[in-house]
Amino acid sequence: MIVALYYYIHLVNTLENWGDRFLDHYTGKTAVTYSNTLKQSFEAMSERGLEAIGLRDIRSWLDELDCAHTTRVKHLNILKAFFNWVIEQDDSPIRRSPTGKRFLLAAPPDTLQERILSEAQVAALIDAAAPGRDRLMLRLMYEAGLRVSELCGLCWKHLKAGEISVYGKGGKSRRVGISPALWELLNADRGTAGEPAFASRTGKALSPVDVHRVIKSAAAAAGLPDGVSCHWLRHSIASHALNNGAAPQLVQQSLGHSSLATTTKYAHILPGQRLGDFVKV
Repeated sequence: MIVALYYYIHLVNTLENWGDRFLDHYTGKTAVTYSNTLKQSFEAMSERGLEAIGLRDIRSWLDELDCAHTTRVKHLNILKAFFNWVIEQDDSPIRRSPTGKRFLLAAPPDTLQERILSEAQVAALIDAAAPGRDRLMLRLMYEAGLRVSELCGLCWKHLKAGEISVYGKGGKSRRVGISPALWELLNADRGTAGEPAFASRTGKALSPVDVHRVIKSAAAAAGLPDGVSCHWLRHSIASHALNNGAAPQLVQQSLGHSSLATTTKYAHILPGQRLGDFVKV
């Protein structure tokens, strides 16, 4: 029993030592991210020992993780970087990486279509929200393609001359124009510059949890599918705008997509559409 325990501790320390040496090359957020991945994987595979870890061990660990596909891919890439570094060292106990160059994670089924509401469903959702603040913020979230965090961060000073200044993902900012009808509704009860555009009863800005609660309540009242969330409105406006003839570049700029490829995945071929309908001969 004592011998077995010593052997187990020795294997753990071996993995940890290699991990520490690898992490010495990184700092800041990268070091933290890499460290978290190595720690989780080492805890799951420590009984194998560095030289005994194989592709099956890594695949099994990744499959058991309760996380998004993109997170699994991130973990795999970090492990690939780690093992590639190990085999380059003079005292490496392994000659080849257990991940292999060709090992990729299969992409999950594309469920985007399931998270796009029809225009009639969006209208029903907005109408089912309480009149005033709730109905207005759902309409703005849809028409401007806002993320829930962007909506919660809006102050009146960000709304000027028919446009809103949006501070979004990755610290990027963009300006989004809104319709005259919606602009008129927003300005009907305008507050001072520094006040939140959508506030709670105490005057503080609504939190994402507050907005999600409004969405869930309105979706249930409208008889919409389970799982409707704030982000469904963003998916929906992208699809509706493109299918109604909006330029992909306009949708990309308005939603703050970093790549046009992200935007065009919302474009769909409508029943009965033909190339000849878009040209004049």
